[in-house]
Amino acid sequence: EKPPALLPTRNYRSTGIGVWWSGPSFLFFWSGVPIFGATMSSSGNHPDFDQAVAYIKHGPPFESSNLQKLHFYALFKCSTVGENRTARPGVLDFAGKAKWEAWRKLGAMSREEAQKAYVEALEALRHDFRDWSEPDAAAAAAAAAAAAAAAAAVPAA
Repeated sequence: EKPPALLPTRNYRSTGIGVWWSGPSFLFFWSGVPIFGATMSSSGNHPDFDQAVAYIKHGPPFESSNLQKLHFYALFKCSTVGENRTARPGVLDFAGKAKWEAWRKLGAMSREEAQKAYVEALEALRHDFRDWSEPDAAAAAAAAAAAAAAAAAVPAA
């Protein structure tokens, strides 16, 4: 049974592959038969997970190795998607293969365990991340506009 096309649907008629999504949920289907679906959700049982994700995405930069970044990526994917059941990336996609392998190594870790590990890993690097608050988007846009106006008002020397 085909899913209802409530939001944008992409059909690749030449291949028979289709994708349907609604908010954080998606479903892949082949010739109208669902073959894979998931719900992307970052809201979980760990109370600091959303704060940790916002800190890593929008917070001040901090020192971390590529292995630590891969670990955060893998924990995030396990927390939001679950176990890695995707196809291995191509031979020349080195970054994609590293991410895929890091996620695959977590195996069937539960979302709650992955969220807890994500928060603990960030806490080990930045114990003060809970004190940080994401800047208001309107305030940030106003500050950027003021800075641009101030830069335009300065005469060229």
